[in-house]
Amino acid sequence: MGIETPFDRFDQQKPHCAFGLEGTCCKVCHMGPCRVTPKKSCGVCGADANLIVARNILRWTAAGVASHGARGREVMLALKGAAEGTLDLPILGPEKVCATAKAFGIDDPGKSVEALAGEIAMILLDDLCRTLPGPHRTLEAMAPPERLAVLTALDILPIGAYHEVFESLHRTGTGTDGDWENVTQQLLRTGLAFAWSSVMGSAIAMDCLSWRPSAVRRPCSIT
Repeated sequence: MGIETPFDRFDQQKPHCAFGLEGTCCKVCHMGPCRVTPKKSCGVCGADANLIVARNILRWTAAGVASHGARGREVMLALKGAAEGTLDLPILGPEKVCATAKAFGIDDPGKSVEALAGEIAMILLDDLCRTLPGPHRTLEAMAPPERLAVLTALDILPIGAYHEVFESLHRTGTGTDGDWENVTQQLLRTGLAFAWSSVMGSAIAMDCLSWRPSAVRRPCSIT
């Protein structure tokens, strides 16, 4: 059909940069890009191959947290607006609202679905943008206890999605953290913020608003 795809554009980029394929190219600062080889064992700042690779992966992960989290924030705000009546949106998932409220320990027969939805939205938003260290309520409510014990022992429980993105970009800057294992620990913490806030939090808010999605068949518009 003559439609260019990502696979076509990928092939057009060949031959690919060997340093990029190995993950040993660093473009964090303007002294680079630095390329690590057996003859040049570190970049201008002193980062070796392990640190460069760890930095790159952490930055990609932080970008993912921001990308999904920005979309999720809008859904959470929509749920909050629907609950407060400031947004003309129905709450179509009362079952999800009640189930989530029970998981969070805020269920109360005397509260309306709208009141519970508003509290859920604030919990999700707090987990997204918390700055002061405190419990990540979505993770603690939804994760298996034995998994929480492992995450606590590893000291990788996230504070909040915003915080972990800040910390990731700060830690991967030039001359900040030179320990690749420490950077990788932050990668795990940021990954949890991605999974349990940017993704899980978004899904909870969306399900509360719209509940069970259904497949829709539409005619193909490509001619």
